[in-house]
Amino acid sequence: MIPLATLKEKSSGFLVENSCAFGVEFIKVTAAKTNDATEKLFVQKKINKVSSIPEVYTWDIEDFFALKSPSHSPDFDLHGHKWFITIDPSGFDKNGNFISLSLTMKVTDTLHENSANLVELDIRIKNQGSGKDNVQKGRCEFSKNANRWGWGNFISLEDFKDSSNGYLVKTKCCIEAKVAVIGASKME
Repeated sequence: MIPLATLKEKSSGFLVENSCAFGVEFIKVTAAKTNDATEKLFVQKKINKVSSIPEVYTWDIEDFFALKSPSHSPDFDLHGHKWFITIDPSGFDKNGNFISLSLTMKVTDTLHENSANLVELDIRIKNQGSGKDNVQKGRCEFSKNANRWGWGNFISLEDFKDSSNGYLVKTKCCIEAKVAVIGASKME
């Protein structure tokens, strides 16, 4: 423990420009037993496919009005997994008032039946003018049973089509997915 007075002293070096970084070192991970299954959650530092460094994929849509409902981006690789973005121009509920966006992990043999990846993600519709993107962020677990996460009411169709917002320029728009795999779990 560090006394607060020591933490605040400039000469201690803990506080720099009113900011301080804290870290946690896991010495032991304890497994909890539930219904005859054990789940172990572990977070690793930049080892194999677990990395806190986000990777980005950008999907440029040339003609938004030609999209089917729903439409999928080409598959892309991030953190050793294949993914795709789904856009539904009329929304998942089909009421036509909102655009829905989601990220799907194409689950292959790289993900064990009873394992999952903990992912921090953000999906954004890029502002092609001012740079003020529309972004939604989340932390979710991708597994064989839950391989898709997203937002049903990502943005209203009215705001998306409003040219002053810069999301849709003529017929073009740009969707970006930023993914960081920050942990993994496995049921035994």
